[in-house]
Amino acid sequence: MIECSEEEKESLLPLLKEILKVAKRGRVSGFLDLAKESDSINNPFLSECVQLLGNGYESRAIEKIIDIRIAVKNIRGLKLIEMSMVREGILSIMRGDPQALIEEILFSFLGKSIHDKYLEERKHNFNSYIEKISKGEKTAKSDSGKWILNATSEDISKMLKAIDWESLGLILKTETDAVLHKIINSISADSRKVLYERLEMIASPDKKLLLTAENRFKSITAKIKARDAKTIVQ
Repeated sequence: MIECSEEEKESLLPLLKEILKVAKRGRVSGFLDLAKESDSINNPFLSECVQLLGNGYESRAIEKIIDIRIAVKNIRGLKLIEMSMVREGILSIMRGDPQALIEEILFSFLGKSIHDKYLEERKHNFNSYIEKISKGEKTAKSDSGKWILNATSEDISKMLKAIDWESLGLILKTETDAVLHKIINSISADSRKVLYERLEMIASPDKKLLLTAENRFKSITAKIKARDAKTIVQ
């Protein structure tokens, strides 16, 4: 019933990317806020299903509604794959599955060759992004950014061990490319991907959350400075 060509399957990549984007937003903003943004979703069926998330129904009820809506369409081929992908994406979002697992589930519909092509494209985009920010002017917008630019590798390592990705992502989202590049050069390849995904999730940082993140950053760096000063005295 879901038989179709490789070219037809590849045409669903934009939908897959949109589902992944919805999953990221849902993890950050919650189901209610996500449902409020459903009008901005391109795929009509995905938009319908996201609206269901904001109604407060139990997950089993939402799953049943989606299954009925697919069944009454009496479809096959590409359209059935499309709606099935949306179904599995929504169920993964409700379960709180990790982004990597959601991606794995969705690409199971399209096959390994399309998945490999997608991973290669993402790797290229990420490398291009790193190259772009490496050319940034050595300036910072905030006190947190200035600290990062002037900090030693050892101090940055101490800061990274103490701060959470959420706070760091909020700060870096509003900072210059130079500050972001300094941090990226201080973390592992796997951590770079986590940070990159975190930054993608943050559309426009909430001022209150940003202030909380900056205060947390200042508290951590003040302790680093105090410990270093104590070491010097000793």
